Amino acid sequence: MITKSSDLQTERRENMRGGAGTVQIAHAAAKGALPPGLRLHAKLTLPPGAGIGEHAHENETELFYVLQGQGEMLDGGVWAPLFPGDATSTGGGQSHALRNTGEADFVVMATIVLQ
Repeated sequence: MITKSSDLQTERRENMRGGAGTVQIAHAAAKGALPPGLRLHAKLTLPPGAGIGEHAHENETELFYVLQGQGEMLDGGVWAPLFPGDATSTGGGQSHALRNTGEADFVVMATIVLQ
């Protein structure tokens, strides 16, 4: 099945998980169309200054792949820079946060897999 970018279900979340600004979420598959064990597969766009607040992943793992821009992820209590091509994984009850530190949109592909 192919879903064109113009057909993606898109939503905007203000202050996502306590973060700053508005995050745009373009769902690559509708929630009812995701395969078993997959909770989210979406492109997240964080404009300059926007972020996703710190939150934990119990019984699931969230994977990020950076597509464009620059940002930082809180990983193990330390903010680490992220650039295009970088990938992250957070699971097993660990927490993370994400924020745009650049002057252009920070775009990541996010996938949440249930454990």
